[in-house]
Amino acid sequence: MDKEKLKELLKEIQKAKTFEKIKKTNDYGLLVDILQGIIGKIQLAKGEQGIRGEKGERGFQGETGKNGRDGKDGRNGIDGKNANETIIIREVLKEIPIPKDGINGADGSPDRPEDIRNKLESLDDEDRLDVKAIKGIEELVKKLEKKIDSKTVYVGSSSGGLGGHVQYYDLSSQLDGGVTRTFSMPAFARILSVQLSSFPNILRPLIDWTSDASLSTLTITSAIPDASLSADQTFIVLYANL
Repeated sequence: MDKEKLKELLKEIQKAKTFEKIKKTNDYGLLVDILQGIIGKIQLAKGEQGIRGEKGERGFQGETGKNGRDGKDGRNGIDGKNANETIIIREVLKEIPIPKDGINGADGSPDRPEDIRNKLESLDDEDRLDVKAIKGIEELVKKLEKKIDSKTVYVGSSSGGLGGHVQYYDLSSQLDGGVTRTFSMPAFARILSVQLSSFPNILRPLIDWTSDASLSTLTITSAIPDASLSADQTFIVLYANL
């Protein structure tokens, strides 16, 4: 605050009627009220901003407090009992439902495959197994019939030693359940394929059949059972003619 402002403040204090009363009673609270009222009336000049003070030093770190006392150890637990495996198994088995006994199934046939084959071969006439009982036989027969009805296939020069044409020959009418095993054929250069509607369907040369071109014959060996040569089977031969 400048001097002029200060003088003006003192004049205002002296003008106050209560100033003499304050001096007598020492009522400084009243003096404060008067000063605040006078200061509010006087327009004080704003002073210049002071220089910023320097940053104070960082205080020291406080000491670390002492560790608290360790707590008391807890009491030891009671020892557990050893597991009794026998009791455990017994209790588990109680929870498993026991299935009721089922009805015993019928005993299977004691026959071996060869026994069944021999029994089938021993059947006569109407008792023999129908060819339709063989799975897929009808489809095979249809395929053979289509081959029989097809035209002759030319396979090279007719002057060759193995013949020039391939043909099918149907021997089904000569089947009699294995009594006849050597069949008459048209003159041929060689046999190409022998097929039956019964198992094993396609016969193997030298193992299931042999041929003699000089006699024009085809012989079925004992490797083929009689049942496969029954009268109701289809017997087709593919050959190359002379």
